[in-house]
Amino acid sequence: MDYSPVAHAQSSSACIEPEESEGHSSDSLCKNEEETTNVINIMKITMRAELDRRFAGIESTDIYRLATYLDPRYKSKFFSSTFVTEQVQSSIAALCVQQKDAVTEPPEKRLKSKLSTSQTPTPSTSSTVSEAMNVILSSSSDENDEPTESNVVKEIKVYHKQKRIRGSNEDALKWWNQNSGDFPKLVKIVHTYLCCPPSSVPSEQLFSSAGLIYDEKRTRLLADKAEKLLFLKSNLPLLKFNY
Repeated sequence: MDYSPVAHAQSSSACIEPEESEGHSSDSLCKNEEETTNVINIMKITMRAELDRRFAGIESTDIYRLATYLDPRYKSKFFSSTFVTEQVQSSIAALCVQQKDAVTEPPEKRLKSKLSTSQTPTPSTSSTVSEAMNVILSSSSDENDEPTESNVVKEIKVYHKQKRIRGSNEDALKWWNQNSGDFPKLVKIVHTYLCCPPSSVPSEQLFSSAGLIYDEKRTRLLADKAEKLLFLKSNLPLLKFNY
């Protein structure tokens, strides 16, 4: 067996080489991890900037912030400040008052209509004044009744103090249906801001179904028969029909 120094040197260098290659591979791995981390950070920054740009003015748009506040799962949870909450409450109160004013006919208009349609003769000025006073007194509210605006504000405060519903899967409309008696004025605004948004998905699905019926081997299919097939395809599942 050869124990020469040259052979020993060659064997020693051969043993060291794998260690050097392992060190090189670990350095490359660290470099790749750093590059991946930098790419991820750039993606995060870009996505955050895009989200800020798209939703920067969402708190200043009534259709979004009112719908959020009237949802008992969220209310003012995601508002940036109490100032935004106060603005939303003021907007809701104004909407409630406007809605009541639109439904209720003004007393002056009722007074003119009653006086113009009255068929009884007016013998003197005093009788006309007394009739007008009777109409005004019958149409006005009692002195002890609170103004509509203060009632709306009370209703909003009671709603705000109640605890939010826990869980995003809870049904907000079901909650309003159960508590509509406690908030008769707010529930009218809820019907406007928590309704289902219009969508073109059903019509798009119908067009896709028509594309499946009309193919290269059924180009001579009459429109009347194709319409019947589409009707059956869309409505038979509602009847739980088994083919």
